Amino acid sequence: MVDGGDIASDDEINEAFPDLEGSNVGFRQFQVSVLGTLYDWAEFKLSVDFANVRDIRDQWIQLKGIPYIGHITLGYMKEPFSLENWTSLKSITLMERGLPTEAFAPGRNFGIRRHTTALDQRITWAAGAFLNTGSFSDVGDSIDQISEANGWDLTARITGLPLYQENGKKLLHLGLSYSHLFRDGDDASLQVRTRPESRLTDDRFVDTGEFFLDAADRIDLECAVVNGPLSFQGEYFHAFENADEIDNLDFWGFYLFGSYFITGEHRKYSRQSGTFFSL
Repeated sequence: MVDGGDIASDDEINEAFPDLEGSNVGFRQFQVSVLGTLYDWAEFKLSVDFANVRDIRDQWIQLKGIPYIGHITLGYMKEPFSLENWTSLKSITLMERGLPTEAFAPGRNFGIRRHTTALDQRITWAAGAFLNTGSFSDVGDSIDQISEANGWDLTARITGLPLYQENGKKLLHLGLSYSHLFRDGDDASLQVRTRPESRLTDDRFVDTGEFFLDAADRIDLECAVVNGPLSFQGEYFHAFENADEIDNLDFWGFYLFGSYFITGEHRKYSRQSGTFFSL
C-alpha cells in the first residue's frame, strides 16, 4: 500500500503546524504474511511489515476444538474492540480509519483470546486478557510496537445481526466493545493523540499530552446498515480515565459515514468475525 498526495491548509492551521503543507509519498504497508494449519487442530499466522520495521504484526497460533472451550488464540494480536479497528486496513471504506478509532481503539498486544459465534452466526463474541506492551503509551507511534509492559487489558466485543437477508445484501449490524485497563508502576502513562486522518503527516491535531493513571475504561457502540449498494456505518467511543493527582477525565468521539456502489455491488460481511471484508 502506497500513499501519495498534497496537503493544503489555511493560515490558522499553518501557524499552529508550520510543517503540515506540502506533498509526500510513502509506503503505508509492505507486508508479507504466512498462514498455515497444523493437523486440523491448530492454525497460525506470522506477518512482517517491511514498511514499518518497528511495528509487530500478527504473530499467533490458534488452538481449535478444545472441549468445552472451543477455539483459543495465543500470541501477539489485535484486541477485540471496534468494528472499524477489527476490519482489515485493505477492507475499510475510506482511505483512513476514523479519528476516534485511531485515538481510542487498542492496537496489538500479547495475550490470549477466545472467539466464537452463536445462533447460526447471528451473534459473535470475543474476549481476552492482554499484556500492554505499547498500545496507549504513545498512540500513533508505538501502538503496535513492543515497549516496557505497564499493565493488563481485559477486552471483550459482542456483535449481533437483527437483520440479515439475501446473503448480506441487506443487514443491520449492532455491536458493543468494552476494555478495562489495569495500570501499575511509574510508567503507567497515557497519551491520546492521532494524525488528522492522513498518514502523509506526522502532525497531530488531537493530543491530550501525557498523564499518569491507575486504570481506565473504554466503551464503544457500533452500528452498520447495508441495503444493497447503499450503506452507513458509525461508532461512538467513550473513555473514562482514573488519573493520578487530578480529577478523573472523560474523552469521547464518534464517526459516521455512508457509501454507495454505483455499479450495484454491496459491502461483504463476515458473520464469523462480525466485520466487513473485501474479496
